[in-house]
Amino acid sequence: MKSLVQAVVVVLVATLLGVALTWNPPKLLGVAAVAVLGSAFFSCLSLTIAGIVLGRDRLMGFGRRRGGRRT
Repeated sequence: MKSLVQAVVVVLVATLLGVALTWNPPKLLGVAAVAVLGSAFFSCLSLTIAGIVLGRDRLMGFGRRRGGRRT
């Protein structure tokens, strides 16, 4: 939903600046779909990277409590 609000704000600002836009409803729906799908993609990518990094940190010992140095 956030991505749609951002897309609407960008279109409104572009209109106020005098950018020539098409007001074809199917094309506007396509832009909305691309914005939502792009937002979902990057959200999933962010969660995936966070999961990989968290797993790697625990594997390497960074996620454990600091309880003295082991030799």
